[in-house]
Amino acid sequence: MRPFPLDPSTRHIITTSTRYCEKCGDSWPDQKLFHCNKCRTTTCLRCQCLSGGGFHSHVQDCMVFPGNYLVGPPTASSRSETSQQPVISPRRGLSEPREEPFTNLQAQSWLHGRPEDDVYRLLIDSYRLHSYDKFQFEKENKLGSIFAGATDSAHDFSSYLSAAAGRPALLPQWWTRANHQDCVRMGLRHAQFHDLHVQLNQAMVVDYYRDASFPTQLRLFAEQVLGRPVIMRSCTPVLDKLALMEKELGDTACFEWKKYNKAFAIQKWPGRF
Repeated sequence: MRPFPLDPSTRHIITTSTRYCEKCGDSWPDQKLFHCNKCRTTTCLRCQCLSGGGFHSHVQDCMVFPGNYLVGPPTASSRSETSQQPVISPRRGLSEPREEPFTNLQAQSWLHGRPEDDVYRLLIDSYRLHSYDKFQFEKENKLGSIFAGATDSAHDFSSYLSAAAGRPALLPQWWTRANHQDCVRMGLRHAQFHDLHVQLNQAMVVDYYRDASFPTQLRLFAEQVLGRPVIMRSCTPVLDKLALMEKELGDTACFEWKKYNKAFAIQKWPGRF
């Protein structure tokens, strides 16, 4: 069986200028070292575990909000500067980002009116994040996916597309079987982000799309496709609140995205969520 695919953000470093742990001083190769490209620290796995949860936990904490204006409520000056401009989502990664994504999710029209390639990208990444969550939190490794040892997840993704097509009006009106096949082919291309050969976690989504709200958007859409959340923790209860924020404030910057994303990553939920 093919080994479980490595998370690109957690690969250990064996060729680096820093060959010792910056916390305890142990050196490679006696200790396996890990380097974080965000905070530029190099530490051994033992110190990462002692500091709370291992390197994967560190990556989740460190990469929740790389450069995103949605880190927290905007200042008065930043709000006035952007008050005349629509707030679009995501900041990067799509050819035509959109306004009011949660309002569109509420209406189950999140994919409607988007360019064909953007629809493909969103379908691929909503599937990839959902599959990663299922493996991470439920230990599910469905046949036909990389989590069960397959080279790629094309077979399982094709089933996901069929489920989406079976939901009334969830996909754009122009969707056909040919689009289904084209979407799978896009996911099988190497050397691009939307790759069915590679797993996708929450931190990678935020880092690529530069949007703290985007993991929740992808998860909400996957729930609409499959009719069920991961580990019975649905994102749907916050959807009405987020759509109301968009209506009243124009965006969801006032939502506690950092705390919400971290709560999902470690599955410890404060009462306010």
